[in-house]
Amino acid sequence: MSYSNTIRRAWTENRLMSVLLELTYACNLDCTFCYNDLARVGQPLSLDQYRQLLDDLAELGLLNLTLSGGEPLAHPRFFDIARHARSLGFVIRLKTNGHAVRHAMAERIRNEVDPFIIEVSVHGASPETHDRQTRVAGSFERLVANIRTMKSLGLRVKANSVLTRWNEHEVEGMLALYDELGVLFQIDPEVKPRDDGDLEPLAIQASEKGRAKYRSALRARANRDGADIETVSTDAGPKPVVARTDKH
Repeated sequence: MSYSNTIRRAWTENRLMSVLLELTYACNLDCTFCYNDLARVGQPLSLDQYRQLLDDLAELGLLNLTLSGGEPLAHPRFFDIARHARSLGFVIRLKTNGHAVRHAMAERIRNEVDPFIIEVSVHGASPETHDRQTRVAGSFERLVANIRTMKSLGLRVKANSVLTRWNEHEVEGMLALYDELGVLFQIDPEVKPRDDGDLEPLAIQASEKGRAKYRSALRARANRDGADIETVSTDAGPKPVVARTDKH
């Protein structure tokens, strides 16, 4: 059965299709608008507990498993957890800031985890903008180099970006960067409050002018590439725009 048919069947049968596991709150960056509760420590699960959880999800017929954080690669047993997930046949997505994925790490991820896709966080088209948001000097250049490494090893990469007041002037540059790197992408037009309700991240919410520029840039790209522009919303408010770069 093809992947698309499997998705349709799972949807029709109302089966559990996707789960995201936040393995840790630890992170090697310090992003201004991070949604995690920065004061929360939490009680980590043991490796045996993670294995039991994954076994239970497999029993429920889970298809897609996303490993996230914090920074999931900061978890000391990341590869043990990921290897067990792979052994259960999940379609694995890895959401990482990409900072630690140098050549040796990328090879290990490819060989031991074999993810369907690696989603990395891109916060601008220049070191000045990206590093301002991560608050780690050199993080942009390192990320770009790591993306190139991942691509060279045959890993599929997607860039996840959040539109902010600090990067809205670089929308066209970000789209050009995605093209140059040969990655899929998604831009979220809204900064979210932290999980504990802290509204501080909203201070760098994109302006209305910036959002309009963003929508215009995506439509221009869609017209150029023959891609679709979809609107997705859970309420009657402004709808975030998602670009699908796959051609039909």
